[in-house]
Amino acid sequence: MAASSLHILAPDLVGQLLRAWPERDSSTLDLARVLARADQVPADGRDRERAILRLFGYDLGADEALPLAGLMAALDFDLREPPADYVSADPVHLRADPNRLILFDAATVGIDAQEADALLAALNAAFDAATVRFERGAAPSRWYARLPRVPLLAVPSPRRLNGCAIEHALGGLKRAGNLNRLLTEAQMVLHGDPCNAAREAAGRAPLNSLWFSGVGALPAPLRPAPRLALGEDDLVAACARATGTAHQRLLDALPAALAGGPGGVVVLAAAMDAQPAAFLARILLPALAALTDGRLADIVIEAGQAGFRLTSGMRWRWWRRPDACVRHLSRLLEAAPGA
Repeated sequence: MAASSLHILAPDLVGQLLRAWPERDSSTLDLARVLARADQVPADGRDRERAILRLFGYDLGADEALPLAGLMAALDFDLREPPADYVSADPVHLRADPNRLILFDAATVGIDAQEADALLAALNAAFDAATVRFERGAAPSRWYARLPRVPLLAVPSPRRLNGCAIEHALGGLKRAGNLNRLLTEAQMVLHGDPCNAAREAAGRAPLNSLWFSGVGALPAPLRPAPRLALGEDDLVAACARATGTAHQRLLDALPAALAGGPGGVVVLAAAMDAQPAAFLARILLPALAALTDGRLADIVIEAGQAGFRLTSGMRWRWWRRPDACVRHLSRLLEAAPGA
């Protein structure tokens, strides 16, 4: 039986390792020692959404907007096929600074189901149902606009833009014609809504705008789907559903997943805030045990700007020092765009 390959997506792992390095506890030192003995491989996992799609065989160019609305709607509403008449219309907070406009997504500023339903009710009361219908998915922060004719739209998602100035992305919305006018009208509704007034009175940022994105259909995957995907991110679940990949949300299912079964790729999308101790105990040590006894052929870790490939032969590389690895990763992070 062929051994499996494990591909781990942990975008913030290097950052967490560098932040924990000054204290240099045993878990941090062990993690750095393992990474020091790995082969360096190309990686660019800073765009988490694009990286997840790539793990399922969806290769989109770095400048292409991701058509996620239909994919996520199929998951949220249990649809057999991704619908063509949905656009993501997620609630966001826009903050105007003197020289720029900064977007914060709803996951950052916070929104619960009651607030989401109240704001959506206000929006639907303000618009003709024949023109647009707003609804939300399983997550209170994930909204959709259902339109008779969805315009072409090349705009990044709120998760991708979170905390960033958005002037460069506004051009895509302005060229969307009716959708841009719909956005302006929706902002007026949200501005005067009692739910937002209550949020501001409580010292919380109002959800003062929508952000339209995600239009279009995903291309066919260019590679076979993984045999199993583990991860709590809903995009992992949506991709697994679309490609027929078995999926489990709990990362603690990894040891059982590696205990047997056919060969193939196992995808594990780790949490964004993977602390060294938790990453080592929950993910890396079970994976290394499977690598040692031959159940895994290799382990690939995509950690933001850095990529690592672990094989059984790495244990002989005792001369590679963890402190040298950390210095290299620090330089890599400092040289990265936007660092």
